[in-house]
Amino acid sequence: MKINSRIISLALSVLMIVGIVSASGFSSSAIVEIVDGDYSYVKNSDNTYALYSYSGSDTDITLPTVALGRNVTEIYKNAFESSNITSVVIPEGYVSIGESAFYGCADITEITLPSTVTSLGSMVFNSCTALSSVDLSQATSLTAIPFAAFQDDSSLKSIIIPSNVTSIGNNALTRSGLTSIELPSSVESMGTGVFSECKDLTTVTLSDSLTEISDGAFENCTSLTEVTVPNGVTAIGKEAFAGCTLLANVELPTTLVSIGDSAFENDNSLTEISIPATVTQIGGNAFYPMSIRNKITVTCFEGSYAETYCEENLVPSQTTPKIMGDANADGKLNILDVTAIQKYKIGDMELNEYGLSCADVNHDGSITVRDATLIQMKLAKYDVGF
Repeated sequence: MKINSRIISLALSVLMIVGIVSASGFSSSAIVEIVDGDYSYVKNSDNTYALYSYSGSDTDITLPTVALGRNVTEIYKNAFESSNITSVVIPEGYVSIGESAFYGCADITEITLPSTVTSLGSMVFNSCTALSSVDLSQATSLTAIPFAAFQDDSSLKSIIIPSNVTSIGNNALTRSGLTSIELPSSVESMGTGVFSECKDLTTVTLSDSLTEISDGAFENCTSLTEVTVPNGVTAIGKEAFAGCTLLANVELPTTLVSIGDSAFENDNSLTEISIPATVTQIGGNAFYPMSIRNKITVTCFEGSYAETYCEENLVPSQTTPKIMGDANADGKLNILDVTAIQKYKIGDMELNEYGLSCADVNHDGSITVRDATLIQMKLAKYDVGF
C-alpha cells in the first residue's frame, strides 16, 4: 500500500500537537486520512472505512464499497460539502451519511438512498438547490429524517418518505420547493418549522399517528389552501399555520385539546372554522387579524370553552346547541359517552367542563351510573326526557 506525503505530514503534525497538549495538561485526537485514488478515508472502530473526502474531477460518481481491502460503510461529515458533483450513486452497504455530507452541492438533481442506510446526519442535503426529487423508499431501515436535512432545497418538488420513518426533525424541509407532501402513517412526530416557508406547497396529507402539529410547522406556506388535521392530534402548536394566506378550509378533529398562540394568524382567506368542544385552550391572536376585522366566524358548541374564548376575545362566533349526553365532547351521542362516564367514575378519564355539563343528563348535579344508563336507553330509542 502506498501512503502519500499528506499522511506523513499529518502524522508529524499530530505528534507535535500531542507533545504540546501533553505539556498543557489537555487531551485531544486527530483525524488520520488514508488516501486511495480520488478518495480519502478514515478508519472506523470496527475496521471499516468512512469516506472522508473526494478530490476527483468527475461529476457523475458511484461511491466505492471497498478501499484498500476494507469495506466502506459510511460517508463522513462534510465529505462532499459544496462540491460540483451532479449525480451520486450510494451503493448498498453504506449505513450512515454524516452531518452536512452533501451540504451546498448545488448541482445534484436527484437522490436515492440504498436499503442499508440507517441514519442521516443533520443538514445532510441542505442547500442542494438543483435537487428536484428525493426517493427514500428503498431506505427501509431509516427511522428519522434529521434537522434541516433538506432545508433550502428550493427545486425539490417531491420526496418519498418510507413507512419506517417515525420522526421528521426541526426545519427538515424548510424553504424547499415541495408542491405536495404525504406523510406515511408511521410518522409520529414532526419538528418545529418542518415545512415552514414552502411557498409552493398546495396539498398536505398528514399521518394519522401524529398527536401534535408542531410550532410553525406550516408557517408561511402561502399556497396551501386546505388542511385536515387527523384524528388523534391533541395540540396545534403556536404559529403552526400562521401566514398561510390562501388557507380557506381547515378541518379540526374531536381529539383536539389546544390551539397555540397565533396558530392561524394572518390566514386572511380563512373565513370560517369549527372548533370542537374538546378544545380547552386557545392561545392569543389565534385568529388575528381576521377576528378584529370580522372576517372570520367561529362555530362552536354552546357552553364550550371555545364559546367563552370568542366572547372574551371579541371573536365573531355562532353557537350550536350542546348535545346532552355528549360526555366525551366529540359532538356526537353514542356508546363512547357511556364508556366515558364509566371511566370518569373510576378515575381513568377526565371530562372537560363541557363534557361534565352534558353528562349530567338527569340534572341532579352529579355524574352517576344513572346518567350512563339513561344515555344507553336514549340510544335504544327510549324516551328518557333529554
